[in-house]
Amino acid sequence: MEQMPFITLAQCRAAMDAMLEAAQKKPEHPVAMAIVDSTGFLINYQEMDRLRMFTKTHAIRKAYTAAVTGLNSGAHGEWMKSRGLTVREMGGDLQLTPGFGGVVVRASMHDQEDFHTNVMGGIGVGGYLSGQEDEDLAMIGLKAMNV
Repeated sequence: MEQMPFITLAQCRAAMDAMLEAAQKKPEHPVAMAIVDSTGFLINYQEMDRLRMFTKTHAIRKAYTAAVTGLNSGAHGEWMKSRGLTVREMGGDLQLTPGFGGVVVRASMHDQEDFHTNVMGGIGVGGYLSGQEDEDLAMIGLKAMNV
């Protein structure tokens, strides 16, 4: 029986530590950071002081989108837009978001190009002025996981 890879506690801690260290260089822009498993279930969350409620929710939604679609959240949004699709056409899952800032976590031993293959989970960041900054911080977390 094949075993699915999963995100370990050590990987979560490494990702959160790396993201928080980078985020604290810009304390005027508080962020939320979320890590979910392959089903989109929250397994780790951290936030900086003075964070707005929407930002918390959005970070989790970005991580969820990456995990359940197998695409970074911004890429998923672009894919939907290019096909003229909305959440309704995607089964009505209101947790999905088209915003940049969610990245897929996969086992490095598997094909990184196939969005169906061996997703371990997702990392989502919210709070910066641009989704690209959110995604850049999530990528720091992904790199720290060493997958």
